[in-house]
Amino acid sequence: MNVTLYWRTSEFETQSGSANAARNLDQALADEEQQLVSFCRSRGWSILGSVVETDVPWNADFANRDGGAALLRRLQPGDALLVFALERLFSSCYDAVATLQHLRERGIPLFVLELDGDVTDPALTLDVLTQHGCSLAWSGAARLSASATSRKTSAARAAIWAAAGHLAT
Repeated sequence: MNVTLYWRTSEFETQSGSANAARNLDQALADEEQQLVSFCRSRGWSILGSVVETDVPWNADFANRDGGAALLRRLQPGDALLVFALERLFSSCYDAVATLQHLRERGIPLFVLELDGDVTDPALTLDVLTQHGCSLAWSGAARLSASATSRKTSAARAAIWAAAGHLAT
């Protein structure tokens, strides 16, 4: 499988002001990159490249970011996108819904390393309920991967809570 790695940092992460915080962020991103590369190697996947966007406004949707828009144009059916965590990709639940729908329609899986699985899998369905929020309907949350654990499910819920605003089970 051909995979492109993606991650972004928000203006809140990069404008902390202290040299120590900047070093910690740099180290965290280096650790994430190493884990993404290892994840690909362990599965025999080819890394086509990576897109890193820094100092992105926290509310900028993926398709409206320079790197995100270019990546969406470049990805082909059968390619895959790999991110470390949901918050590295999505700015809101609406962004998640729109992006996941777009990727599903194009046959491009989105793997989230923290969840150890493909979140474009139909087992995870995002439904927009109102203009002010969205919820997640889980159909076999443990199906995110064969090795999903309750810790990963809890981490998934926490990450989605952060991205979506609230969680309905």
